[in-house]
Order: sequence, then C-alpha cells, then structure tokens
Amino acid sequence: MASFKSTRLILSETAVTNKKNNFNFVVIHRFGDIAGTDGGGKTLWGFDNSSDIYIGFEFGLTSKLDIDFGRSKYEQLLEMGLKYSLLQQTVNDAMPKAITLVGKTGLKPYEVSTNVFDDYTNRLNYFVQAVIARKFSSRLSH
Repeated sequence: MASFKSTRLILSETAVTNKKNNFNFVVIHRFGDIAGTDGGGKTLWGFDNSSDIYIGFEFGLTSKLDIDFGRSKYEQLLEMGLKYSLLQQTVNDAMPKAITLVGKTGLKPYEVSTNVFDDYTNRLNYFVQAVIARKFSSRLSH
C-alpha cells in the first residue's frame, strides 16, 4: 500500500521507491520571484527566473532499493544517493507505517579561488534522512 504516488513530493523525498528495473527521469524546478517586483506576468510568475534546476535519474535496483544521480544548476552540484524501503505499510495494518531511509552525497566539482574549499573533502556534503509515512484512508491519499 503506497502512501504516495511518486518518489518525490515537491522538493522532498517520499517513502516510495521505484519498482525493480524501473528508471525515472527527474526534473525539479525552483521558481524565482512569483509576484514581487521581479515576478508577475512578465516572468510567467517566476517560471523564467528559476533559482535552481535539478536534473537526475533514479533506478530501482530491487523493489526496495533505489540508486540515483543528478546535477543541480546552483553551484553545479553533483549528487548521488541510495534509498531503501525498510518497512512497508500493509493493507491490514499489521505494519501501520512505511519507513524509508535516504542517504545522499554531493560534490561541488570545481575548484574555487578562495581558501574556503582548498581541500577536496571540503567540497563534499552528506545527507541522511528517515522518511516515516502512513496512508490513513483512500479519501486522504489515493
């Protein structure tokens, strides 16, 4: 029983993983100013002023394990990650929640002119998250 229809919800991960051997192409667009001085109809309400665009790929190694790779426009960040479905909610509520673990690492691939990122390891970042979800009813989430 899936609490979400997709592996992502807006900018966040969900508890859903891809089916085995399924391949997803992901585009995430962060809008710019929607209605302020730089927004409105002249920028299609922020669509033309993207603050960041992420393009990536997700692949289901198994029905419970995904691997992903992508790149963001902002600072040309390269990202790799794993997503593992630890527990899945059952229809009879024997397991009332879904728990999925997400781990990612990012790399700023370019060297900068300041001494802030003088070491290669200073250009790496890490992210770990436990996503806990529950489908309460078909009326609340399909």
